Amino acid sequence: MRFLIVLAGPITNFLFAIIVFGALFATNGEPQTPPIVARIVAGSAAQAAGLQPGDEIERIAGRTITYFEDISPIVMIRPGERLDMVVKRHGRELTLAATPKPEVIHDRFGNTYTQGLLGIGSGASVFVKLSPMEIPGAAVRKTVET
Repeated sequence: MRFLIVLAGPITNFLFAIIVFGALFATNGEPQTPPIVARIVAGSAAQAAGLQPGDEIERIAGRTITYFEDISPIVMIRPGERLDMVVKRHGRELTLAATPKPEVIHDRFGNTYTQGLLGIGSGASVFVKLSPMEIPGAAVRKTVET
C-alpha cells in the first residue's frame, strides 16, 4: 500500500504536465522548428559540404529529419564520419556529404569526450495547430521529451 502512495506523487506530476502541455497546444498550437538551415558557420563542415541558408534537410545518414532538433543527435555521435544528406533546395532534392568536425568537450567531472559539429543554425519556431485528436499524443510526447 505504501508503494502506491509513494508512486502517486510522480504519476500526478506527469499527469499534470500532460494536462498543461495539452492546454498550451490546444490554445497556441505545438511549437515546431522546421529543419531549414537559417545560417551557416564560416569554416564549418556544413559550409564545406555546400549547404546554404534556406536548404531543407530531409535525411541525414539515412534517417528522416522532421524537426531541426532531430539533426543534433545524429551529428553529435559521428565526429569525423562522412554523413550523406538529402536536402531540398529551390524544390529540387540534392545529395550532399558532410563530415562533422570533431570538438573535444571537457565536463566538470574531468571527463573528456568528442562530439561532431555541423555548423548550422535554425530559424524561428512556428506554432502548428493540432486537431483535438493529435493534442493528447503531442502532450505526452512533449512530457517525455522534457
